[in-house]
Amino acid sequence: MPQAARPTETPVPIARVEPTQIPTQPARMAAQISADIANFRHQDLAVAVGVSVTWTNKDNVPHTVTAGAPGAESGVFDSGVINQGGSFSFTFDREGTFPYFCKIHTSMQGTVTVTLSGGVDTGEAGERIAAATAEAEKMAMEATAETEKGTMEATVEAEKRVTQATAETEKRAMEATAETEKMAMEREKVAEATAMAMEKEKAMAGPQVAAEIRSSTLPNLVVEVGTTVTWTNADPIPHTASAGTPVEPTRFFESLSLNPGLSYSFTFTETGEYPYFCRVHPRTMQAVVKVVTADEKARMERENTPTPVAEATPRTEPTVVPEATATPEPTREPEPKPTATTDSQATGRVSEIKNFTLENLTIPVGTTVTWINRDSAPHTSSAVGRVWESDALLEGQSYSFKFTQVGQFEYFCQFHPMKATVTVTGG
Repeated sequence: MPQAARPTETPVPIARVEPTQIPTQPARMAAQISADIANFRHQDLAVAVGVSVTWTNKDNVPHTVTAGAPGAESGVFDSGVINQGGSFSFTFDREGTFPYFCKIHTSMQGTVTVTLSGGVDTGEAGERIAAATAEAEKMAMEATAETEKGTMEATVEAEKRVTQATAETEKRAMEATAETEKMAMEREKVAEATAMAMEKEKAMAGPQVAAEIRSSTLPNLVVEVGTTVTWTNADPIPHTASAGTPVEPTRFFESLSLNPGLSYSFTFTETGEYPYFCRVHPRTMQAVVKVVTADEKARMERENTPTPVAEATPRTEPTVVPEATATPEPTREPEPKPTATTDSQATGRVSEIKNFTLENLTIPVGTTVTWINRDSAPHTSSAVGRVWESDALLEGQSYSFKFTQVGQFEYFCQFHPMKATVTVTGG
């Protein structure tokens, strides 16, 4: 018996489900950030709790990352010496404000502000949407396969599954969007609160005065008590702002070496006249900061008359200098001005200052020692008791001194914690 013709089966097309697009939101703060130490500057950072900060030394001199402030280390973290290219990491596991500085160059200071704020993890929402989309595509493929088998019932079921998967995808996308918007609003509130706090702190601060060090000249200043003076080096060579005079430095304030573009700030809390000078160019760069009351400052401004600068020395803490161990004092020759001297030009003993290290020397009496700075940072060769004292030696510059007496003489660098001894023998 001939068989009845089988009806032609027409596959039912299944629409591909596209995932719902989620508006782009700010990405979550990374679990780790990097902070370069460059141009003798520490950065101010704002991070969330749990973030690890990695500092990398980009300068060609060593630095440290030490929690606290000069003379008041907190002990929270301390990198030790970081040479060029080296790095140090620390994970902040609690809220707070963490000041930090470089123990080698104490003018390098920064702050890490740690809060609970952070971005939204849109990666998690994306994963949910991707999973839902993959599930929908899987269901569509299964439905298509069943349709190809020629069962209308499978086609209807496949369409039902596609509809359900689409609805689930849209639901999860809406939930992720709502969560993203909520977290973004919370982050915005934290940012507003932080900005208000910073404005309040700025309003509570005293007067601010900017003083440029330009053309190898330190400015004479008249300021109101409570004023913070910020010196900025606008020259292409290093300078310092050092309290006192070249003959009697007081260290009441001390910027250490300011490379071009760097700044140093100090707040004057008592009236008086404070002479200061540049350690790199002590003979030619000297000035005075006169601190007066608010009434006196207002009177001076009304009268618009020049303010005389007196030579009085302010009340300061004396600098304690250890005594030299040698009993005799060598005859001091006229102090030469630092010059760029090559090894072939030096006579007697040559001592290189490099890698932030001064040499211990043993020489016969009558020897002339020539110190040559091989570092990119300025140094000095300064004897305890001022038996000899060089100016700041820039890279390639030198200073010479002849030893005419037997003895042992300690010496150090004015800018860095470097010290050594010269032992002079009888021959």
